[in-house]
Amino acid sequence: MILTARDIHKSFGSLHVLKGVDISVSDAEILSIVGKSGSGKTSLLQILGTLDQADQGSLSFEDQDISSFSRKRLADFRNRHFGFIFQFHYLLNEFTALENVAMPAWIGQTEKKAALSRSKELLDYLGLAERLDHKPTQLSGGEQQRVAIARALINEPKIIFADEPTGNLDSQTSEEIQDLFIKLNKELGQSFVIVTHQSEMAKISHRTVTMLDGIIQEIEE
Repeated sequence: MILTARDIHKSFGSLHVLKGVDISVSDAEILSIVGKSGSGKTSLLQILGTLDQADQGSLSFEDQDISSFSRKRLADFRNRHFGFIFQFHYLLNEFTALENVAMPAWIGQTEKKAALSRSKELLDYLGLAERLDHKPTQLSGGEQQRVAIARALINEPKIIFADEPTGNLDSQTSEEIQDLFIKLNKELGQSFVIVTHQSEMAKISHRTVTMLDGIIQEIEE
């Protein structure tokens, strides 16, 4: 297992959102987390991706306990090992597609020229060779999401966490993004953890975890 979470609890005030969740992610696995709004799936994704901390429980990455990492150490770890894709792309409008993709590499102290070269390779791979110098406002929704995917890939993460990655896209573009995830998984061995409401996205997964009221109700393989 790449990532293992044990007995994860999370509360917001008096609301107990996660109630002792155990979950793991394997190498080259697409894992989907589904459930009704308020089931705890997004909170679990954020904890697995170290964007938030659990109130109780442990999180280990490749058998290393990362639960007690300092905030600074955790931020560096997250940038090196994890990638993120969100429903809203969160691209920086003042930068080009190429620069947006390179940003996490620059944060990780990768030399500027090398980061831009890697960014170009990824955008070429994702079919955006003609959009390198376009800014986000000049791109379609699907193109923006592909730029966001390239940005998530730039540091060669072990796991990409995707929160409703097709939730803001039309059905055709959603299908293209699903096909792209399958391609990345098969060709690059990329692992994904995906929170989704869309059954078609869940169908591409090796395992689907269904959450209800802060606990895992079912795991379907």
